[in-house]
Amino acid sequence: MFEEWAKAPEGSGREGSDGLSGGGEEPFSEHSEYIERLLAGVTSDMPANEDFAGTQAYINAEAYSREEEPEVQPEAASEAGEPSEAGASTEAGEEAGGKKKSAAGVRTEIYDWIQTLVSTLLAVIIAFIFLGRQITVIGDSMFETLHNDDKVLMTNIFYTPEYGDIVIIKAQSFGETPLVKRIIATEGQEIDIDFVSHTVTVDGAALSEPYIYELTSENGDFKGPLTVPEGCVFVMGDNRNHSTDSRFERVGFVDKRNILGKVHFITVPGKNDYGIRDWSRVGSAYKTTP
Repeated sequence: MFEEWAKAPEGSGREGSDGLSGGGEEPFSEHSEYIERLLAGVTSDMPANEDFAGTQAYINAEAYSREEEPEVQPEAASEAGEPSEAGASTEAGEEAGGKKKSAAGVRTEIYDWIQTLVSTLLAVIIAFIFLGRQITVIGDSMFETLHNDDKVLMTNIFYTPEYGDIVIIKAQSFGETPLVKRIIATEGQEIDIDFVSHTVTVDGAALSEPYIYELTSENGDFKGPLTVPEGCVFVMGDNRNHSTDSRFERVGFVDKRNILGKVHFITVPGKNDYGIRDWSRVGSAYKTTP
């Protein structure tokens, strides 16, 4: 392009371009050699010339504009270790999405745990509602294990009486009022009580009774040793000297069919003499193991 312009005849309208002033004479005649050398790419041994600076800059610009600049794709930039803007945005989006998914997963897991716990609790409550009963303790015959006005949870599903069980029983002489006692001996076992040494023996072995409030001194109508009849149990209260139980003819041996159920938990503690409930007592009725 510039080569054609440089060779154009005088007066062709090239005067004044790129800071070059024109007149009646040929402005490029004295620089024709330099122009040809520039077009040929030979510039290392050319002298500096202020008037020629504009011409050289124009030629360089023309040469540069003809070069093809390779287009750098985002993938090539990423391969060179310089992530593109689009790639960075994608990675940021993926990271944010991952955090959201992680938070959602945690919330889902917590919800599942809560749902499981609530379902289990409801199942237990429903089971005890239909299979068990809440009974209010009346009197102090089971003190200190159970107190007057304690509310206890009782069940009788698939129950087999065993030594040490706290049970709710019916006795004909007490009418509809249930009694709460502890099983000391079961059918076929021999029981004896020494009211001098305050020792209770079953099948000749002295019992260890950490659950009693005081030593057994009250004999009632008991004359031993006695063998518990088939289908029956022998019961006594933990407050031995303030309990009407199998030592008395009024109660005697208790038919297993008159056992309403086994006590498991204290649900609501009764009030003491000062009208205060000791909530630390809530829980298992067997904190002292026989």
